[in-house]
Amino acid sequence: MSNFERLYRKAGNDYDSAIERTAGDETLLLTLMEMFRDDKGFEQLSAALSEDNCKAAFLHSHSLKGSSGMLGMSALHKLLCELTEHLRSGDMDKAKELFPTVKEEYGRTISLIERVL
Repeated sequence: MSNFERLYRKAGNDYDSAIERTAGDETLLLTLMEMFRDDKGFEQLSAALSEDNCKAAFLHSHSLKGSSGMLGMSALHKLLCELTEHLRSGDMDKAKELFPTVKEEYGRTISLIERVL
């Protein structure tokens, strides 16, 4: 078991589904993790929420939801699913209420990625 796999599993992420999506190529998975870390979508989501731009917030949330799910980021994906649904229905109050929890989990995920890269 690689250090990356051990840390990823320990953090509660779904290593098996993530590595399956890269046909067992851990180097590719790490490259995708790096791309996720460098993506500006989370900053754009945060800005859209603070600007009360529900449409933009939905688009960024939906994109992050897909990426986090593809990469097996279980806890983050679950929170982004919930956030996306609040935004889909136009409930900015619920979305803003949930966002600090999403931000905290996003930070944990980015920290993990930085430790393994």
